[in-house]
Amino acid sequence: MGKLAGPIIVMAFSMLALGPAIAGTKERTLTISVWGLEPDRCRVKFEGAEYIIPDADDELRSALIASRKRANGLHVISDMTTPWRCVGAVMTYGGRAKFKKIGFIAEPPSHEWGVEPLW
Repeated sequence: MGKLAGPIIVMAFSMLALGPAIAGTKERTLTISVWGLEPDRCRVKFEGAEYIIPDADDELRSALIASRKRANGLHVISDMTTPWRCVGAVMTYGGRAKFKKIGFIAEPPSHEWGVEPLW
């Protein structure tokens, strides 16, 4: 190898390791909460605002698209009583807003339900 091979290899590894920091990209995840209401409606809380879907579908989609510029991940939080159609709708809206990562977090049942935790 020539005299420059060592420094070039070290510089290449440094750029790989520091690439996101140099580019200014930071992983940030937003949280969106979902609850079921009546048989055909869901309540969604996102960044301090509440939306009732399907009535406020367009407003929620717009809010998700606008927030996508500040974050690349979305955590969907609900409890055990939330219908899957509500969770699925919010995850679909997040995907259409181009979030790179969408996670789902279900809160465990509480003691008020008469269910003991498994752990």
